[in-house]
Amino acid sequence: MEDLIAVKAQLTSLNISNLPIEDTDLSVVAQFTNLEKLLLNNTDITGENLEVLKACTNLQHLALSGTAVQEEHLKKLTDFPALEEAYLW
Repeated sequence: MEDLIAVKAQLTSLNISNLPIEDTDLSVVAQFTNLEKLLLNNTDITGENLEVLKACTNLQHLALSGTAVQEEHLKKLTDFPALEEAYLW
């Protein structure tokens, strides 16, 4: 994840599904401010700090299927400025 910081301004879509991504990695993803689509399916995300992704002010699509994210964590998504769709299962 740290290697992607070098191209953070160019990233608009990121698929890191099925990778060993944890909640702590979201602070790195939050630096990708031009991100519009983020796929986190089947990762070890619990949702505890989803609010750090609010820094991605262009984030429109977020996929969280197959994660441990609970309903109470999803309430944090209501404040995301551009979020149009959240994919859950």
